[in-house]
Amino acid sequence: MQLIKNNEYEYADIILSSFVNLGDSELKKIKNVQKLLTQVDIGHYYLNKLPAFDAYLQYNELYENKRITSGVYMCAVATVMGYKDLYLTGIDFYQEKGNPYAFHHQKENIIKLLPSFSQNKSQSDIHSMEYDLNALYFLQKHYGVNIYCISPESPLCNYFPLSPLNNPITFILEEKKNYTQDILIPPKFVYKKIGIYSKPRIYQNLIFRLIWDILRLPNDIKHALKSRKWD
Repeated sequence: MQLIKNNEYEYADIILSSFVNLGDSELKKIKNVQKLLTQVDIGHYYLNKLPAFDAYLQYNELYENKRITSGVYMCAVATVMGYKDLYLTGIDFYQEKGNPYAFHHQKENIIKLLPSFSQNKSQSDIHSMEYDLNALYFLQKHYGVNIYCISPESPLCNYFPLSPLNNPITFILEEKKNYTQDILIPPKFVYKKIGIYSKPRIYQNLIFRLIWDILRLPNDIKHALKSRKWD
């Protein structure tokens, strides 16, 4: 909502690129996201409506350690929504030199959530151009969608035809001042209001922590004595 208030962004839908087979802990995180951002739609509900594609993704996630990028994920969502012609840009398979993202990714809040983004090469090894392409071809073959590239200089144009639409409009990047340059993280009191804690609430109880430390004390002493033996 802050982005809308600042006139920085407009959107029709916000869809979380979630995967149903990542375990209970991930599903719990997804539920927490729904609490924090009530307007978010959960992506794997859309994937369930493409059984063959969903099975293809789940197999590769579990057994081949492969995952599609979010841009390709949204192509699947568009397919579920009934779109037959998909006009793509921005899916560049990390082929861009320098920063592979459309934004400066080494920001404080981003790094808090994703420490790997502190590195220059932060994209995960589970993503690959080959797998993204195969997923797009799968959508074409099984669901009859047409995929077009709208940016002549994009790597996508090596694999999909340039859009036949003749659009004379040239996109000019508008330089803005004081715009949001990092992920917006809700203040701590918001998490408390909806019952999300960094640790279970019992661990924040002083009496519980005191009893817990007393119970652990003999074991800690034993380990300390063992370590002194080897000094």
